[in-house]
Amino acid sequence: MSHITLAKAWNNGKFLPNGGGYGVLLTNYFKDEYLDVEWPSVVLELEGWEKPAELAINTDGFWTRSQELRSGVIGKWLIANGKANWANGKEPEIFLRPLGGNRFFASLSPIDGISDSVDAIIATAQTLTKE
Repeated sequence: MSHITLAKAWNNGKFLPNGGGYGVLLTNYFKDEYLDVEWPSVVLELEGWEKPAELAINTDGFWTRSQELRSGVIGKWLIANGKANWANGKEPEIFLRPLGGNRFFASLSPIDGISDSVDAIIATAQTLTKE
């Protein structure tokens, strides 16, 4: 597979033109499979954007309670691409591709024309029920 899509745009509920309050919402699967607890941060190379976003992951809160990585750079990228506002439950998907180590390429459209959306993954996942 040329990429994975296990992220969506995240916002704290407020639009700020400086990009504050935005980030990337990751699935637990992505955290477990692609991130290393020894890394202090991950770096997202944002498609069409000059400056990469370095996101701290060395916090207990990230590993135990939250799934979002916050960055004003991500907010500016979303704003510049017309993706800063969305209806509840309609967050833009962010397509991620590992580049090696703690670096990932991020795009707002499928990479290499292949789409594995978060919604499709969730829809096909089996839930475990107690009998």
